[in-house]
Amino acid sequence: MGFNKNPPAGRDKTTNGLQPCPPFDNCVCSQFPEQKKYFIEPIFFKNSPGEAKGLLKKVLSGHGARILMESDDYIHAEYKVALGIFKDDVEFLLKNGVIHVRSASRLGRSDLGVNRRRVEKIRCDFAALIR
Repeated sequence: MGFNKNPPAGRDKTTNGLQPCPPFDNCVCSQFPEQKKYFIEPIFFKNSPGEAKGLLKKVLSGHGARILMESDDYIHAEYKVALGIFKDDVEFLLKNGVIHVRSASRLGRSDLGVNRRRVEKIRCDFAALIR
C-alpha cells in the first residue's frame, strides 16, 4: 500500500519544478507529459502572474483547501478528504501564462479519480473567475 502521511518534499531541487508522480494511481501532474497515465493539462492564464495567483487562492479558499506554503510562483495546498481523515496535496507552479499542477493523495495506491476530478474543478472555477 502506498503510504505517505507527510506532505510532499515540495519542488524538485534539480529542476525547481514539481515532483513527478509516484507509480500509484493516486496522482496527476501537468509537468510530465511523458507520464501519460498521470498527465493532466496545465491551467492557462492571460492575467499577470500575481493576479492569477490571487484568483487561484480564491478558488482554493472556496474549496476549503488550506495553503501550507507559498512563494511568488508556487502554492502548496492541502485538502482533507473522506470525513477529514485523509489528506491530499495539491501544488501549483505559475510560469509564463501556465499554471502547472500536481495533485496527489498521501495514502493508498488508488484515489478512484479524485485528484483528476479535483484539478478539473479547480480549472473550471478558475476559468469562471477570469472571464
